[in-house]
Amino acid sequence: MREIPPCCDLRGTWRIALRLATAEKTPSGGLQREVVGAVNLGSRYLAAQRGDNVDSLVSVVRGLHHVDFTPFFGGPVAHDVSTTIVAGGPDLLHEVEASIPKADSVLLTFIPRMSHGSLSLSGRIRGDTIRGTWQLNAFCCGSGGQFVMTRTGPPDSASNVDALTAPKTESRRAGDEAGSVPEGQVPDSRWQPELAVSPDGRLWLASGGLFVTDSLGGAWRRVLGGDDGPVLADELRIGVQMAFVGPDVLLVGLGGRFPTSGAPVLYRTENAGRSWTSVALEGASDVDAMQAVGSSIWILARSREDQSELFYQSSDSGRSWRARPVPKTLQDVTLMHRESATVAYVASSLRRGNRAFWRTIDSGVSWEPIPTPSEQGLQRLHDYDTRIEQVATLGRFLVVREHGRVFASASRPIRWRLLGDVEAIAGRPGCSHLFALVDSLRPAFFNSDLALEWRSDRRLPVAKGSYLEDPVSHCDVAYVAEGPGSIHGIRRNAMRVIRPPVVP
Repeated sequence: MREIPPCCDLRGTWRIALRLATAEKTPSGGLQREVVGAVNLGSRYLAAQRGDNVDSLVSVVRGLHHVDFTPFFGGPVAHDVSTTIVAGGPDLLHEVEASIPKADSVLLTFIPRMSHGSLSLSGRIRGDTIRGTWQLNAFCCGSGGQFVMTRTGPPDSASNVDALTAPKTESRRAGDEAGSVPEGQVPDSRWQPELAVSPDGRLWLASGGLFVTDSLGGAWRRVLGGDDGPVLADELRIGVQMAFVGPDVLLVGLGGRFPTSGAPVLYRTENAGRSWTSVALEGASDVDAMQAVGSSIWILARSREDQSELFYQSSDSGRSWRARPVPKTLQDVTLMHRESATVAYVASSLRRGNRAFWRTIDSGVSWEPIPTPSEQGLQRLHDYDTRIEQVATLGRFLVVREHGRVFASASRPIRWRLLGDVEAIAGRPGCSHLFALVDSLRPAFFNSDLALEWRSDRRLPVAKGSYLEDPVSHCDVAYVAEGPGSIHGIRRNAMRVIRPPVVP
């Protein structure tokens, strides 16, 4: 008998955004790192096939995708993989099969009748949002990245593919030419946002440009990503890494910059973004994770040569750097949390036999793998499931979210326990409280004993068909970015949301 029945129905119309994170070769299209399109699932789009009813609980749902992968691969599939076709079907290059094998885990395959050149997507569904990772099926080491799907219509709704896939047209607003956004609004963009808070409480938003504001609801000004700057606006979005040395010194780390091979992936400012200088990281093609503690900055980046993990440290606010080794099984890093100048935690994917969770207590001289909740038997996960998604430390506690569930343990020894109805966490070293979303998106704060100290009587007002990014914390205030653009600010007994302007 299956442990947990599937939670949801995948039939319907969806908007999908895919981000390219790793590539064995520079794509021949080489134009951008994110593509957006539509996915239509259900029998009205593609008929079922024999064997689609896997058992009494799980069935395969078929459909069609409308995504132009030319910017990734130079065409519908990569040129360097086999195009051997198996079985029959009506629309080879647009077919999709999808299933929920257990609970909220989702598996999708784009162009499943191709032995190589197809895409495998795995993730989790929450409400009307699916988030996860994708991998190109190739003979060796195919490209990969992340994706987000948001439901735009129920199974019986008509599909407006043109509206879903057409580039977003933005009308000019007052201040656009100067890169500013009026008070009470948030920069409008078709990209997923990346949000961060500097030590002085200012908000920084990468969303088709890098913007900063002194407070939620204040005016935003663009500081990077202009027409005459060193970085294109569309390179500044979800996945951008930000490290703050102080209120004015900031480093921004980018993903791979196609098609310009060898272009800088790290930039630094000493004047809060008025001017920027590139920083050379020898051999790095993507910045995977970055964090500062005082003047100490650590960076984990992807090697341009073999996609292995590179580790860089700076002790002088990013003026000079030295490379340090990491274990061969510490690869494909997804996040880093520095508890102090000497202690840090790193999460990674399970590709290529990696370990999922690591710790150093000696400033990165040595690293030890530490068990995850699933490795201690608190939940059963498959190879395609996500592992450590969020990390926070509070007093003597280490808190993580693994595949959608939140667990806590003393830092030594690691003995995980489930934290009830907690769904997401955000902490900041040195703060006395942990922010969390509980009981279906109710904001809450936990004290240093992990006791619930405050919980809102209201849920976050998330727009229908939208999704939430990971929260960020600034001790007594927290922020949650909502794709594709809104920002929620939460203090005790007070919540506010700002949204992009409605353009007629």
